[in-house]
Amino acid sequence: MSYSLETLEYAKLLELVSRHAQTPMGVERFADLRPLATRTELDNALAAISETIALNEEKQVTWSFSGLEDPSDAVAILKIQNATLEPNLMLEVSRVCNQALFARSSISPEKETASVLWNFVENIPPSLLGAIDQVNKKLLPGGEIDDSASPELAKLRREINAQRSRLTKSLEAAMRAAGTAIQDEIVTMRNDRYVIPVKTDFRGKVGGVAHGFSSSGSTVFVEPLEAIEANNELQNLKGKEEREIARILFDLTERLREQLPAIEMAVKAVAELDFIKAK
Repeated sequence: MSYSLETLEYAKLLELVSRHAQTPMGVERFADLRPLATRTELDNALAAISETIALNEEKQVTWSFSGLEDPSDAVAILKIQNATLEPNLMLEVSRVCNQALFARSSISPEKETASVLWNFVENIPPSLLGAIDQVNKKLLPGGEIDDSASPELAKLRREINAQRSRLTKSLEAAMRAAGTAIQDEIVTMRNDRYVIPVKTDFRGKVGGVAHGFSSSGSTVFVEPLEAIEANNELQNLKGKEEREIARILFDLTERLREQLPAIEMAVKAVAELDFIKAK
């Protein structure tokens, strides 16, 4: 068999066809593809292709998986109890599942004439949509947590913005009071603390905690004494925000973990439909 496949340049054929796959999972399906052993397998494979062509050309029913990533890392983490998914991994899962559910809804009205394709998506439970919707509502496309992800997070972010604004105004007033001792009238950050840039020669004129020097050594970054408590409060609020984000991400992960069998079905269905479409 291996000699015959080599003679037929079978590996080159697989590589050529796999270029039409849109997902890493679809490409992977070609890696271990071998000639089918039975007439039944062959008939099913050809029927899947025929059904896809008929749906595309006669019913204008189609699906595209462009831009999807392989969520296998996310699925592996979901299998670890109490492990939390990073937002970007959640979004990878969400996108694959959304496309699988879309394909299922597209094929469903045609299941009588597309029974082989329907078999690939039939068992994906519609209940998966609820968990995916939660991810899409609470995470922004770039992976950031939306302010509306929880009332507590929205409240904390309002307080952080207000505290940052008060602190900035306080530091701007301190710079005006320091006059010529200030290098540039720009509030900046060092060590996660808001500071002001003071000329090194005038360091004694501005009381406070030094947080390092500029690369030239001509500027020292000072946290004025009157800003220390405000900076501390800002750090306290940011700590609360981080804990609330961690709680939200854990809750979302648990929602997905409850749907793990459905997610695995969705990933498998996308891989199979992509594989068939490429052929």
